[in-house]
Amino acid sequence: MHDIKLDEHQHLTKKIRQDLRLSKIIAVSGPIGAGKTSFLKQLKQNIKQENETLVCKSLAIEKSKVKLSTLITALLYDLSQEETVKIPSNLEQSKKKLKKLMVQLNKPVVLFVDDAHDINKKTFIDLQVFIESLKDEGYVLSAVLAGQSDLLEKISDKSISYTLN
Repeated sequence: MHDIKLDEHQHLTKKIRQDLRLSKIIAVSGPIGAGKTSFLKQLKQNIKQENETLVCKSLAIEKSKVKLSTLITALLYDLSQEETVKIPSNLEQSKKKLKKLMVQLNKPVVLFVDDAHDINKKTFIDLQVFIESLKDEGYVLSAVLAGQSDLLEKISDKSISYTLN
């Protein structure tokens, strides 16, 4: 774990951009008011401007009900170039559709999730397994999660974490 002060946002931004290439879950945690949401907003803008990585965002509000299928749906909506996005009802078909999109777009993908501390541990485990399976097949998907300090208790040891104070 790394302790990062708010005045070191540039260093943290650079470090996370490097971490995105690793196909990992990256957690940014800290207490309420530490600037996590503002930091994520700026990070997303920087990544979009570079135009090397595709940026997606989960808009789910009831985080305690979020499952892997919810996150894959967010990715499909954000990455799809179809005017009317058709989301398969079967999770396995959704995974295959996402892989096909990633091949077509030929860029790494990052999914941003704010207030992720409310997501249940099983969803984090499922996301980690999914990201690792994609990596094994040559795809690059990372997730940047922001949340309060208890987020760190839920994520895997294979994740990368930073703390805003």
